[in-house]
Amino acid sequence: MRRAAVLLISILFISITLIAQEEQVNQDEMMKVWMEYMTPSDVHKHFQKLEGTWTTDIKFWMAPGTEPTSSTGEAVGEMILGGRYLKFTHTGNYMNMPMEGMSLESYDNSKKELTSIWIDNMGTGMMVLKGTISDDFKTLEYSGTIFDPISKSDMKVRQVSKMLDDNKMQMEMFMTYMDQEFKNMEIIFTRK
Repeated sequence: MRRAAVLLISILFISITLIAQEEQVNQDEMMKVWMEYMTPSDVHKHFQKLEGTWTTDIKFWMAPGTEPTSSTGEAVGEMILGGRYLKFTHTGNYMNMPMEGMSLESYDNSKKELTSIWIDNMGTGMMVLKGTISDDFKTLEYSGTIFDPISKSDMKVRQVSKMLDDNKMQMEMFMTYMDQEFKNMEIIFTRK
């Protein structure tokens, strides 16, 4: 009986020790994964190159086949929250009205996915797009929807941003209207 009790206690002790070691391994692995998740990546280093003040030359197309309207403005890019997010603050004029906007660009290290959020003083909604970046970091492609208050429905949106060189980039936005995609906007950013 005494041997059985000693054997049982030994087995219990070994089991508890193994469980504790497994929990430590799991905690160490979880910490490693979390550190990789929170550490800025090469994509974030690319975003950092976009910091600074840019002039913007903007063209808007209201519908397929229409002539664009043009305006100019300024965009200021800055990395925030320890280099994890790129925030752009935009100012300019649209249809003879002052326009203010803000975009927030992020790259999720875990999902390997870009997210772009846009807000401005021309409405009360947000545009949220998901996307990818090319291996050379020169092309960002996003897609998603934006709510159209006129039709009371979501419209498909596609956005392509290209680095033309270190001091110039192009952003094109395409919308789908009545099942037809058309270029809705183009912005040429030139570093000041």
